[in-house]
Amino acid sequence: MLYTDVIDPILARVEGCPRALVVDAMRNSCMDFCTRTRFLTTGVSVTLTGAEVPTFDLDTQVVDILEAKITDKKVLVTFLNDPDAEADTLGAAGYDYAIRFTDPNNAEITAADGQTAPSVATPITVEMLIAIAPGPTSTEIHTDLWRKYSEALKHGALYRLYAEPNKVWSNPSSVGYHKDEFEEAIKDASLEAGRNRIQPARRLRVRTL
Repeated sequence: MLYTDVIDPILARVEGCPRALVVDAMRNSCMDFCTRTRFLTTGVSVTLTGAEVPTFDLDTQVVDILEAKITDKKVLVTFLNDPDAEADTLGAAGYDYAIRFTDPNNAEITAADGQTAPSVATPITVEMLIAIAPGPTSTEIHTDLWRKYSEALKHGALYRLYAEPNKVWSNPSSVGYHKDEFEEAIKDASLEAGRNRIQPARRLRVRTL
């Protein structure tokens, strides 16, 4: 489904606004919503040969790493510059590997004593559950996102358009209402997304981009 397929109800409420700007507002609404709620997720398999940037081969933004595991290994996972991470607890806690994500696209992996360190000769495959969001040049809206949260996304687009100053479609008095509706939907979606995920045993610092 394209952004251009869903914007007519918004166009009708922002008379004089170019269609392209409405598409931009809807795209930004979707990006913001997905980034803050972690609603859209997908599983990926990445082969690491050391501390490196994983290649996800996706046409979306990677917002966060929600889970990471190595088959038949006990893995300590820390995320996004977690200040509580202690490298010297790796062996003492009985973990085989430690994986630290210094940002959503940059993984560092460390092997405990007795475990094979990742290398070109001995790569390690990591299964991940990642949260994604539409990219800044995306043209399509995810069907599940639109089916479940279309009203919230419309509110997100409208408050952005109404907030633009000195335009024929500007409507400062309506910004607060639509923004509040959008923020409330984000809160609800975040709680639901969290309940629907089975959290692994790990430390996690969630970052909102």
